[in-house]
Amino acid sequence: MLHRTPFILFFVCICFAIAEAQSRFDSLMNLANKADQDTLRIFFMNEASVAIRESDNEEALSLATQANRKAQQLGYKRGVAMTLANIGWIYYRNGIFSQALDASNQALKIDRELGDKNEIVNSLNNIGAINFEQRQYENSLRSFKEALQLATEQGNRLGISRSLNNIAFCYLRLGKLDSAKYYTRQAQEGNYNDSFRTSFSYRMLGDISFEEKNFGEALKHYDTCLTNAIKQNNNFLRVSTQYRIGKALIRLGQIDRAISLLTQNILLAKKFKYPSELESTYLVLSDAYKAQGELTIAMEFQTRHYQLKDSLSEQRRGAVTQSIQSRYDSEIKNAQIELLTKDAVIKENELKAQRLLMYVGIGILVILALLVFNLIQSNQRNKAANRMLSVQNELIQDQSRQMEILNKTKDKILSIISHDMRSPLAGLKGLVNLMGTESITQQEFVDISKNLRKNLDYVYNDLDNLLHWANAQLKGIKPQFQNVALREVVLEKVNLFTEVSKNKLITFEVEIPEDLLVWADVNHLHLIMRNLLSNAIKFSHANSSILITAKLIANEVHLSVQDFGVGMAPPDMEKLFKIENHFSKVGTQNEKGVGLGLILVKEFVTTNQGSISVRSKPGEGSVFSLRLQVGHS
Repeated sequence: MLHRTPFILFFVCICFAIAEAQSRFDSLMNLANKADQDTLRIFFMNEASVAIRESDNEEALSLATQANRKAQQLGYKRGVAMTLANIGWIYYRNGIFSQALDASNQALKIDRELGDKNEIVNSLNNIGAINFEQRQYENSLRSFKEALQLATEQGNRLGISRSLNNIAFCYLRLGKLDSAKYYTRQAQEGNYNDSFRTSFSYRMLGDISFEEKNFGEALKHYDTCLTNAIKQNNNFLRVSTQYRIGKALIRLGQIDRAISLLTQNILLAKKFKYPSELESTYLVLSDAYKAQGELTIAMEFQTRHYQLKDSLSEQRRGAVTQSIQSRYDSEIKNAQIELLTKDAVIKENELKAQRLLMYVGIGILVILALLVFNLIQSNQRNKAANRMLSVQNELIQDQSRQMEILNKTKDKILSIISHDMRSPLAGLKGLVNLMGTESITQQEFVDISKNLRKNLDYVYNDLDNLLHWANAQLKGIKPQFQNVALREVVLEKVNLFTEVSKNKLITFEVEIPEDLLVWADVNHLHLIMRNLLSNAIKFSHANSSILITAKLIANEVHLSVQDFGVGMAPPDMEKLFKIENHFSKVGTQNEKGVGLGLILVKEFVTTNQGSISVRSKPGEGSVFSLRLQVGHS
């Protein structure tokens, strides 16, 4: 019975905090519904959103968005700024930093226009927090210090408390522990009647003690912060504190307790949608299982950590791209509206001229002549304006097409990096981390080392091809033509693949005359041969051969690379050389790639004024044939 008492008290505290927060929310919504002025209704709706944003961010965002829409419809600038600041903070808590920064900057602009220094303090702290999460610590510190100065001038006690804590957090991340401790103590000793900031200060002191390796003291500060967070029903503070407690418990050797707490924190982070805290919890839980010697489970949570981290990074990049695209679409739309307005003005002028002509008497020949003259000139101006409008429309459409091409190229590069390069790199990082543990055997170390080298070879070749392809897409390929001895280039690349071919027991047969010259860029030719030979080895069976021949036919050099491996079916052959298909298959010994090699070969052969074709049958191998310019003797 004694063991159940703390749990019951803990549960009662949670219920009481939830009830208290719900009661405040209900009271504010009741005031909003009864308000006889729209401005008051907007104020109470926004305050209700603030009351629940740390416990139910989805409902808070919905309510704040409704209030913002009403404020914009009324032209109520104070309400627009107030709701935008709240929306920016909710997006910040959800890790959507581009939208958070956009909303906060809009709020700050309106606050400065209105001269509302207290709200300027609020917006500056929001912007500083967003910059902090994006690791722009100097910009973040500058915003926090400006907020502190304004809050001090206004006697804004809550603004002072918030700014002091934020400055301390910034100094902690910069590794300046003395400064962090000084500002945290300032925030605590000021007695600013800010329960959330007081709790945050305890978390800060815990972080400082942790960095000083005083883990017992750190745990005491974290526990105080957690108790307060539960009383305040502040789910974000609770989740962000619990994974820190887990870190401290691991350092104190209390592994089982840490695992239990971190497992609970995963559920809370998922429930309340705090992706950044979920990512950190996965990493700490991985460390806990590693400390227990459970390397398989540790690797699983470490992989989850990297996957979520990559997903969040991609999401933030996507949000930035979407923001840029939205601004571009808005500019195009405004330009089109401007063109339509000009066209309407022109048509209105024409109608006025026609009415004027109707009102003028037919009998006044002089006035009629003047009107005819004016109409002719007006018509000429209208035609000139229409021609200008047509030219501007064509320019806009051309810019739109260019932007679309650049966006597609950028999306393809990001897609290849995020879906093909990221996975092997995450695997490499996991292998390196495992090699650092003392629990693996010598044989496991040898096996991991072999896999590590193989994966490094794949990643190096793929990254080299990706960089060549991206450079070709963005800057174009400009060959430097010269006479090149084809046999020397081929033999150099054959020697490059000696070790790889020996591992698969593959032999090369080179039948190229020593005096055969081609007219090409030597660097491009090296890249072409490297990718063709790498492709042939990849899909050759063990104990087979690769035949490389070249001869002069009708003033052209015909070069072929033939393997006797798995071959290709017609549907697969149609996908080769096309970037939109992004086609790649594993080799006969599970060799991997991102599918850019043959695309590069096609582009570089074409740029060197040559051509490439392929013949293949499943089970019989493939022949890649090139036609190149003959060298000048």
